[in-house]
Amino acid sequence: MGRVKNIIKKLPFYLASALFLYEISLGIANYLIVQNSQKIRFISHLERLIEEKKKEASFNKNIRVEIDYPGKITTTALSRKKGVDSYEIVINKDWLNTKTLDHELYHIFDGHCESTSTFKQKNLLDKLVEKWKFYYYEEPKTIIHTLMNK
Repeated sequence: MGRVKNIIKKLPFYLASALFLYEISLGIANYLIVQNSQKIRFISHLERLIEEKKKEASFNKNIRVEIDYPGKITTTALSRKKGVDSYEIVINKDWLNTKTLDHELYHIFDGHCESTSTFKQKNLLDKLVEKWKFYYYEEPKTIIHTLMNK
């Protein structure tokens, strides 16, 4: 019985360690994916890629991309719902490449942005569930999708 108590006492440490390793693994995988990606140098190229991907996904809603020059966002890129039929992708200029764009488009096409549009109106528990759903389901799913597609 002493062994079980010892494991239970150390359980928070084990869980925190596992989550930390998980986060590091996702970060490294994502970093390696985008480092070997083609840079997007022209707005016309960006717009053409978005239209091609929308057509492939049979997605007919508006997607606007904003290129971030450090200061607006604290991450490499993000996607969010901006209205009923409108989405926005903000990409840090240093990460403007085809894989980052694919990654953010997948979030939109797979419906990951739908629940975040009402995030401010949710209670604390619902917000926590949404964050966990994003970090431990939607983000890994999107990284795997990005990794598997050319």
